[in-house]
Amino acid sequence: MRGGKIIGIGTQGCVFSPKLIKHTRKNGSILAKRSNNASHVSKVFTDVDAFNKERKILRTIVKITKGVGTVVTAIDEEDTEFTANALNAENYALLNTEPSPPAPSACINTKRALNTGEKIFIMIQPRILGDIRQLKTRKPLSFFSDAYTALILFKKHHIRHRDMFARNIFYNEDNALIGDFGHAVDLTNLDHPKSHYDVSVFETKRDLVDFIKAIKPYAQMSDEEYIALTTAIKDNNFYMFYDLAKVPRRYVEAEVRDYLDTFPTEDTYVPPSPKLRSYSMKSKRSPKTSRTNT
Repeated sequence: MRGGKIIGIGTQGCVFSPKLIKHTRKNGSILAKRSNNASHVSKVFTDVDAFNKERKILRTIVKITKGVGTVVTAIDEEDTEFTANALNAENYALLNTEPSPPAPSACINTKRALNTGEKIFIMIQPRILGDIRQLKTRKPLSFFSDAYTALILFKKHHIRHRDMFARNIFYNEDNALIGDFGHAVDLTNLDHPKSHYDVSVFETKRDLVDFIKAIKPYAQMSDEEYIALTTAIKDNNFYMFYDLAKVPRRYVEAEVRDYLDTFPTEDTYVPPSPKLRSYSMKSKRSPKTSRTNT
């Protein structure tokens, strides 16, 4: 298997372009080879647990955002299944072989043979131009509105991204997009008890504040507007971003408008307590004492 050029490094894997496609040899063996179609990219994992964790959260994200403001528009089951099950030692791969998170040197543009029994796992995602650190000029706030909308939808559905930095905000010709969900958590479906997580995980506004901080060097936003925006978000005023971006409220996603118009004032999402078995407490009777006639 020959991958393309390295265009990104995620929390758990490396991103290559163009994507890999399924190829069946005459002898029936299955390989993955580079596609000539540069519209999609491949995110390569070597850790099956990381692969399954991210694919699980991506299914939820695709459902709640319908592709608005995220790098993910669908989960390509065919490609992930063939890659997870059919690759073997005769294939070649461009791999991240370093511990997570990978360093830039971990994704090297060379090939190596897979070891016997070793597998790699691939997600196919639409192509993006890069992350916002590569922007040559500052963009108007409206350029970032789809990504902001995605974060509002995450908040509504209790999804925490937890890694909202410029390196995870990507862009195409017309808009910015949220990506790299290796640290994301679905608070309605936790893998561990609440006590396992740091309390900040449940502060569902933090992603929005971190997003404003991340885009500040790349957006046409004054220091005064930056302070006003971060303060407004902390005070539950989420419409100010759209107002400053000159995005009429009628153009804001209907689901977002309905949510913000009836936004609950609590700052932190509290997962429901697990159902505990109820026990009926029987009254304890004092032991009978035998009377002795004296």
